[in-house]
Amino acid sequence: MDTANDSGRRRLTGLIGAAVGLIVVGLVVVFLVARPSADGGDGGKGSEASAQQLPDNPSSDFTPGSLETVPVEEVEPAKSVALDEKATLGPGLTANVASLRAVKGTARGPGEIAGPALQVRIAVDNGADEAIALGRAVVEVSYGKKQTPGVELSGPGVAPFPASLEPGNSAEGTYVFGVPKGARGRVQITIAYTAGQPPAVFEGDATAGAVR
Repeated sequence: MDTANDSGRRRLTGLIGAAVGLIVVGLVVVFLVARPSADGGDGGKGSEASAQQLPDNPSSDFTPGSLETVPVEEVEPAKSVALDEKATLGPGLTANVASLRAVKGTARGPGEIAGPALQVRIAVDNGADEAIALGRAVVEVSYGKKQTPGVELSGPGVAPFPASLEPGNSAEGTYVFGVPKGARGRVQITIAYTAGQPPAVFEGDATAGAVR
């Protein structure tokens, strides 16, 4: 009988000891995880350094930019001339519609639609003392009361301006734009070669299909 009691007591004591051991191990783990590093850790130093670098008044070092208004060079709006007249394109430069005829436009590029069109040939005379760049010249055609833009087409006979025009010389560029036959009573042709100069604008009735 005493032997059974002693065996029960030993088992109980062992269970209690194991439980106590687990509790101690758990407390040690919690202590190690929660304890800050001896040197305060890199995060602590970084936070402290960041706090020291911040000025007392962050806005005190802010210097606003100048509020001075910068004047913008205004370009005078272009005045249109008749389709058979010359227009000023810039200092010493003139342009005119060398020919304007009805053609059947051909389409090869994206967004193009073959059909009734106008072929426009524009001549530019350089009476200035320096060569001018024509490589980026832009030609546009619009038609009707609402001045609907005509879609530029691939042909026929398209030949852009040369890249440069020397003093005393002339150059021509040929372009094709889709324009419905019934909307040619009022056609506007615009050419611009630089942003600093107003474009040359020609306007008139193109129902006859030919200016030259």
